[in-house]
Amino acid sequence: MPGDCYTLAPMLNWGKSALILIFFVCSGLFVNAQTNPAPFNLGGGNYFMGTWLSTQAAGTYPANMYFHTCARDSNPLLGDPTTANYAGAYNLGSGNRFAGLGASGYSQFNYSKTPNTIGASVLGLNSTGRTDLIVTWTSRTWAAGNAYNIRLQYRISTASPWLDVPGPVEYVYTGTLPNLQTISVNLSTATANAVDNRANMQVRWKYYYVSGFGNNSCNLSIDDITVSSLALVGDNISTGVIGGSPFCVSASTSGSVTVPFTYASAANFLLEHVLFC
Repeated sequence: MPGDCYTLAPMLNWGKSALILIFFVCSGLFVNAQTNPAPFNLGGGNYFMGTWLSTQAAGTYPANMYFHTCARDSNPLLGDPTTANYAGAYNLGSGNRFAGLGASGYSQFNYSKTPNTIGASVLGLNSTGRTDLIVTWTSRTWAAGNAYNIRLQYRISTASPWLDVPGPVEYVYTGTLPNLQTISVNLSTATANAVDNRANMQVRWKYYYVSGFGNNSCNLSIDDITVSSLALVGDNISTGVIGGSPFCVSASTSGSVTVPFTYASAANFLLEHVLFC
């Protein structure tokens, strides 16, 4: 009967939606909107991330970081944007995943074609009043596969485009294991101080496909992330108490006086005699 037809269509649509929902949950990549991490205040000290456990709850991330995924269904390229938070577990034995490695940090791995693939690790930083931002991390190859690299990128606000740190600065997969490398760069120098004095800037490690036609990517890890900085100071000089004052000089008299002073380490000036005449 016509009435039965109108009842059946919504049931079929609901069934299709249920199947899609089950697929997302089983894939380990049930996603939500992409989130920007709260910035770590470098004015209070250095940032460090050196441990991520496989038992960490899904939907949690290292301090001041988020893990992001790409919408591309396989082998995300360097230019592919990230679109969502990784929301899977950190102890998965299959599929696309970030995995907790304890004291060895965390690893990244793409295997299956799903609506989301592993894309990047993002760190938020508050560099207000800071310069000489030095970013250091260690990467390692845990398993061979399609070639992926990990490239360091930055942006000066959450609304700015992502840019490569000039170089580029990246961990390059070579096909050999473990290929352990510690990489360090003065971000302030490399970016002509673009990252200095920013309330909410970000760096990220972009995990991207290079070559290969196998079923899975190489398995690469990130560990011991450190960001250090120095106070941003100008050419400041402070004088102390002038001995022998008061004194007076004029066109017809002369005299000398010693002026004690201290100056900031970034001061740039020449010591000269000051003549009153």
